[in-house]
Amino acid sequence: MEIEWRTVQFFLDEEEFIIAEVAVDAMNSKKTRCSCSRFQKNARCKHAKFVQEKITDSGGVFNLRIPAGVDDEAAMDALYDTDLFRELVLKYGKIEIL
Repeated sequence: MEIEWRTVQFFLDEEEFIIAEVAVDAMNSKKTRCSCSRFQKNARCKHAKFVQEKITDSGGVFNLRIPAGVDDEAAMDALYDTDLFRELVLKYGKIEIL
């Protein structure tokens, strides 16, 4: 079965001057990937580590905070479509600075 990657967090990296995007396997939250060059070289980076720590601290899920004013239907649609979910995270999620 193919992995369904869900973007859960964007980062502004002050050291590398890049924006990094971390995604989690929708069926297995222990699998993460990051768009940064460090992850691409050795599959470990501070962005993926940050997300994994948040997942571990919350019992296996990544808590995404979406403002109360977001349309309920749009949020529900995003649960079933990875592209809409990414757009929701990009538009309403908090960008972390590392």
